[in-house]
Amino acid sequence: MFETLQKNLDLNGIPGKSHRVMLAAEKGEGAIDAFKPQNHGGTSFKALEGGGTPMTTIDATLTKTDRGKLKLIKIDVESAQLDVLKGARASIEAAKPVIWCEVFADERAETESLLKSMGYRATKILKGDNAVFVHEG
Repeated sequence: MFETLQKNLDLNGIPGKSHRVMLAAEKGEGAIDAFKPQNHGGTSFKALEGGGTPMTTIDATLTKTDRGKLKLIKIDVESAQLDVLKGARASIEAAKPVIWCEVFADERAETESLLKSMGYRATKILKGDNAVFVHEG
């Protein structure tokens, strides 16, 4: 899947770095939990010691300077958004970016509660299970 992402970036002339990592609440290792060959975007991952794929956080990936420049976080991680958000807390607090997040109905209350604790509110529920959150400050 990483190769597919990299090819799309190259084909579309999008500069920047891509990283072969899983985003999570903390560093560790993980593996594919459920692979969907017809829908790579529906593939899910799980933390697994010795899983072979490094897990990291958004906070660990960005420098303190880059955290403050963050304008948008787009999250579509097949029910792992709480872990990604927890691992981005310092970056979110530093920059207060707009957060566009896929949130399934049965996860909406818990996701909104976490984001509310960071000063966010949902402004739009988009087609499907996508929601846009903005900082109220």
